[in-house]
Amino acid sequence: MFMRIFKALLIGAFLFLIPNMFNAALAHMPVTLYTEDGEAINLRRGENIDQPYSPKQSCGTCHDYNAILKGYHFQQSWDRWSVLEYRQFAEKENHSPDEIDMTAYQFATQVRLKEGKLAFGAFHPGGGILEFDRGLRRYDDALRDNPDLAGALDGDYYKSQWDKSGVVEIDCLLCHMPGYDYQGRIEQMEKGNLRWAATVGARLASVQGSVLDGEEPQLTYNPEAFTARGALRAEITSPTDENCQSCHGSLGLRQAGFVWDNKDFSDIHNQGGMNCIDCHALINTEEIPGINHQIATGKGKGAAAEFAGTMLGCGECHERGEFGAPRPVHNTIKLSHLEYISCQGCHVPYQTAEATSVVDVTTGAVVDFTREIEEAALAALEGTGRIRPQLQWVDGKIYPVNTIKGVWWGNKNPDGSIVPLFLDEIEKAFRTTRNTINDGTGNGYKEVNTQEEIVSMLNSLQEVLANNERFERVQPVYIKGGKVYELDTGGNLSVSDNNMGNETFLIAHNVVLAHEAYGAGGCSDCHSPNSHWIAGQVLQDPWGPEAGEAIYTTQASVLGLNKTIMSFYYVYQNFFRTILFLGFLGAFVITVVHYAVIGPKGKHLARLPRNMTRYSLFERVSHFIRMVSTTLLIITGIGFALNLTGILNLGGGYYPTRIIHIILGILFILSSLTASVIWYRNALIKSYDFEWLKKLGGYFTKQECHVPAGHFNAGQKIFYWMSGILSFLIGITGIILIFRGSFSGSWLVAAATIHGLSSVLLVSAVIVHAYLGSAANPGTWRVLIDGKVSEQWCRHHHPHADIEYKNKE
Repeated sequence: MFMRIFKALLIGAFLFLIPNMFNAALAHMPVTLYTEDGEAINLRRGENIDQPYSPKQSCGTCHDYNAILKGYHFQQSWDRWSVLEYRQFAEKENHSPDEIDMTAYQFATQVRLKEGKLAFGAFHPGGGILEFDRGLRRYDDALRDNPDLAGALDGDYYKSQWDKSGVVEIDCLLCHMPGYDYQGRIEQMEKGNLRWAATVGARLASVQGSVLDGEEPQLTYNPEAFTARGALRAEITSPTDENCQSCHGSLGLRQAGFVWDNKDFSDIHNQGGMNCIDCHALINTEEIPGINHQIATGKGKGAAAEFAGTMLGCGECHERGEFGAPRPVHNTIKLSHLEYISCQGCHVPYQTAEATSVVDVTTGAVVDFTREIEEAALAALEGTGRIRPQLQWVDGKIYPVNTIKGVWWGNKNPDGSIVPLFLDEIEKAFRTTRNTINDGTGNGYKEVNTQEEIVSMLNSLQEVLANNERFERVQPVYIKGGKVYELDTGGNLSVSDNNMGNETFLIAHNVVLAHEAYGAGGCSDCHSPNSHWIAGQVLQDPWGPEAGEAIYTTQASVLGLNKTIMSFYYVYQNFFRTILFLGFLGAFVITVVHYAVIGPKGKHLARLPRNMTRYSLFERVSHFIRMVSTTLLIITGIGFALNLTGILNLGGGYYPTRIIHIILGILFILSSLTASVIWYRNALIKSYDFEWLKKLGGYFTKQECHVPAGHFNAGQKIFYWMSGILSFLIGITGIILIFRGSFSGSWLVAAATIHGLSSVLLVSAVIVHAYLGSAANPGTWRVLIDGKVSEQWCRHHHPHADIEYKNKE
């Protein structure tokens, strides 16, 4: 007994120690910190304790700093302009201060916009344009060697203090240390204490003083952050969600209403315990090794456009079961939807926070407006605190997006290109003319929307820019609501189209489960004329001419959908099963009732020898192909229309069955065209056909009735023309649906509606046609096999035949 207990304790201790030993092996070892000069920082010995640590020298001891520097997070473009930040990087060489808006030093130190939001410089992790100039020299080294650079019209050095501030090296712990003090880092950058920012952000020390205030920063290390031997004691891990959210949280909120860890409406992947890096992993290939720190991205065209779409897509995870992802079934929606609607299109039905909707720089500050300005959007809140995102075509599929409308001022060059004006230029013009501009919306912001206000501001800009050396020609313009406003040579306001400055961001997070997604409530979630997909309001112009009221277009218009067509399609979708059922049932009831009440005709003719050829082999083969293709098209078409997976699986699944349907459709079109050609003359209406119609062919009397008819009777001629017209409609709309990528949404919806209704009518007519050619007239069906009938049959049914039947016997 004692030995059993001892063994149990031993095994328990072993099982406890193994994972903890394993975790200890994975934990980052204590790190010796080094200064920029490569000197060790040691608190125990008091060495270099007045100097901030250098991530390059400290982390670069083991990790290839230059390889990491290749990552796109560090190598952001110099010439990228965004209405969200608005400011523009100055060129390297300039001829006048008028040409300089934002220098590299201002990008590093002016990390807050005037209204308090963070500028893009705050989101830069260091290295790249925060460490090296455009000649790939460290700013601080270059300015120490040549102090005159600070007075030169150099976009990298103009009015800079790189020699005192230092540079911002890649801040490894910004991403790799849980609990990193992101705000502390930003505060140091705002003070011009660039080389101290990483030390404060890692909570290793406190710093007093500001370079921008002419002070020498004084650093005091925190002893608790170090081991007894003086090495850094910190938890260094793979990036946590908190690390990623330090930058992408506030930036993602502005761009797309992205809140990853919203407690009330969190993303389903977040609820499942997934982390950012589960999807946004390091790209690690032979061409791009992992050490380069290229992070896989989605489809957005941002700072890493060359890596767009490198992360695993929804389908790649869910179809393969990556990370235990459930495989989607999609039994309740037509699989064709997946071809032109993205996964996010249905599974991101809400924004859980209000993203920026408008950026206006009229006052000289970058002012954001959220969708609160959209009264129609507020109605879409539905009491849930959530807003429906906009929907837009992106690379052939519909995605939820947030489009930010830029309201800004520029100068039109002689070649027609438009260059954004600097914020200080706009601010000067606004101060001059602000008394002529009213707050039409009553929101506390003076928006420029009336013709008088626009003209006043453009004239004010003309004066401000009069002696500006930046432009070859001064021609101020106003960009708002997809329009460009400018003054012509006569001083009159002219307007043209231009969407420059609008930015669209995909919404890929805030994913919900199927029971909350579009379609959970049925087809009406999207196809109803009142649904967000059709009637949803999309901002077109934030400041309309009438009291600054916003101008909207409909979501249907953005998606290229005609609301009238969609209304018909909605009725068709809602009642298609009923239409299909009534069509088939009606045809079936007519035939059954007719057979029971009236009964078959000409039974005595069925037993007579068939000695006349009515149809040639070519005619019979053509009819057979049309009959078989029609039958199979009906079966596969019902499978598609009603999303009957049982039928679709008979053809090998949705896509193989679609190929079969297309091939059958081609055979149907060819055989229909053939029938139209070879029987055209026989289908022309003759005078005696009216007598046949008057007596309804004798089909509604039990007595044998002789009625006039040619090669085809009037009923057959009606079927010829009816089936021909319906076949034409089915064929044309089928071609449109096959080549759907070449047509707008309205064309496709109209084609689908006509295709379905025409098919129901044709099938119903075919059922009646088949009955009349078989049970209602016994023996007639055999003509499809050998093409022969008896002479008596011919004289009885087609006494006015306009062709000769030759006796083959």
